[in-house]
Amino acid sequence: MLLTLGRVMPVLMTLCPVLSIAYAIHLPAVDGSANAIRWLAATIFVAALVSTIVFNVPINLATGRWDPQNLPQNWKYARDRWEFFQGVPSWLLFIGFLLLCLVVATHH
Repeated sequence: MLLTLGRVMPVLMTLCPVLSIAYAIHLPAVDGSANAIRWLAATIFVAALVSTIVFNVPINLATGRWDPQNLPQNWKYARDRWEFFQGVPSWLLFIGFLLLCLVVATHH
């Protein structure tokens, strides 16, 4: 599962902000609030991607080199840090998705 997600997630996490920015740019302006919400969702998706690249990717790379029989002394700190920063983009993606649903439900 980890190998599969490791191949798929970079593509999907990059597509998310790209498609939301394209949606914000190319759809006709409905009203100011709809446009603002579309751009807010796109910004949130970009923030989720940046958070993943800045925080999770380095931890993933480091833990991938660990020897399970000889863990570093700070492994619990690294695990806790990874868990926290795994939650940040998850919540951001969820909020961005809800915002896009709001725009579609109220303006289409």
